[in-house]
Amino acid sequence: MTPAPGVVREAVRFPNDRGISLAGRLDRPARGAPRAWAVVAPCFTCTKDLTGLYHLAGELARRGVAALRVDLTGLGESGGAFEEADLGTQAADLGAALAFLRGRRGEAPVFLVGHSLGGAAALLAARATAEVAGVVTIAAPADAVHVAGSFPQMAEAEAAGRPVPVTVLGRRFRLSPGLLGSLRRADLGRVLDELGRPLLVLHAPGDRIAPVAEGEQLFARARQPKAFVPLAGADHLLSRPGHARRAGRWIARWIGEWLPRPDG
Repeated sequence: MTPAPGVVREAVRFPNDRGISLAGRLDRPARGAPRAWAVVAPCFTCTKDLTGLYHLAGELARRGVAALRVDLTGLGESGGAFEEADLGTQAADLGAALAFLRGRRGEAPVFLVGHSLGGAAALLAARATAEVAGVVTIAAPADAVHVAGSFPQMAEAEAAGRPVPVTVLGRRFRLSPGLLGSLRRADLGRVLDELGRPLLVLHAPGDRIAPVAEGEQLFARARQPKAFVPLAGADHLLSRPGHARRAGRWIARWIGEWLPRPDG
């Protein structure tokens, strides 16, 4: 897709902690240095090129926030096998993206933005590194294992001790036998207790995949400072560009609240 006016897009690659080459798209303002940076984690089996994330990242860049959308291990243009990935490796991939940005962002703060299960991965990655200034979740579950309810193949893979095929949105994947266990171990309640940084929760009241009650529970568990934004009319994938851009505007505005003021 063609970059929006005022946005420069760059294809990037960087290694994760296992030496696997990961792919990303970096959207940044066409003029001036970014006032902040964001690493954007896609939903379960999704890629950086999801329509909703494309428009969300473009809106962030137009508002001065450079956004790095990442293909996690075994997805999109990244290397590795998805059947060897779990929630822990996805969080580590986000850590690799943060490390990649260290040489580019200078003193500008960096935030994590996670969509759906990517929100759980973002929370885990933030707990692992103090450099993250804040976390944004979009349509994320309050309990990572909630996702398993939609995919009985996760339990099948765990019981069999081998990868099991699954079809998601018309695409075939093989699920790791360790995926379900990683979701159980995530303990997002404890992660939120230990986060110690600002949290923004965005969730659509009409979300049919992850009910809004999930976002409300996530918000209720979190300690201050926190904020909740209902994305009225949006679906789980932010498939309408206008809804995705609106989410981007909310995120950019919220990030701006946590940036140092010019007058100190």
